[in-house]
Amino acid sequence: MRVDYIFSYWVFLWFLLYYFHFTNYNPKLMFQFALIYLAITLIYAFLYFSWYNLIKYFLINFSVKVIPYLLIIHTKIKLRDIYATFTLIFIYLAWLFINDKSLLKIYKRLECSFVKKKCSKYGTFVSEVYDKIYHSTVTF
Repeated sequence: MRVDYIFSYWVFLWFLLYYFHFTNYNPKLMFQFALIYLAITLIYAFLYFSWYNLIKYFLINFSVKVIPYLLIIHTKIKLRDIYATFTLIFIYLAWLFINDKSLLKIYKRLECSFVKKKCSKYGTFVSEVYDKIYHSTVTF
């Protein structure tokens, strides 16, 4: 699946821009939303994912959401950051619309890629990199 269809990567890119002072708009509010979503999806993942995919899902999300949030946890959210948060959501949804993609289908395919082997073609670049690293370092 293309990286630009995954909203978490948009937010991670925003974090990098903020953290390295390329923008003054703080993504902290977006990360707070993302962590709530992550908590809910981890419960689902614990129930339905294999241990391998559960660990992979956790490590990817920890890297993309938790670590960046911890690095900016002490920053303050300003009104302009709230506007930027909702503007980014709107731009993302517009991007999906322009590309004739459905938000629901994208996240169903992502879920499927973690639950069923036959859906592995819907995985993300980061997920594929994790698989390659894992399989090149761990032997059974």
